[in-house]
Amino acid sequence: MFIVSNLNEGNMNWSVETQKMTKKIIRELPIENFIQGYCVLKKETGEFARITVNDAIGYKAILREMDSDEIIVSYETIDEIVQNGWVVD
Repeated sequence: MFIVSNLNEGNMNWSVETQKMTKKIIRELPIENFIQGYCVLKKETGEFARITVNDAIGYKAILREMDSDEIIVSYETIDEIVQNGWVVD
């Protein structure tokens, strides 16, 4: 199970609402965000990545390249994803 802290909003680049929304989407897996089998994430640097529904269901905080299964980065928690600047696009 993903561990999500309630008040750990460590990344100040995105609004608190955006950070909370990202955590909620990855935790709850709404179909509209994962309709293609993955959810797109972005950073303010212009980078994009995706978290697959299979990784999210398996509680794996793994971000992959947009056009391949190559892993960009792997985190332990949803908090770490957000703290490192990633939010849902």
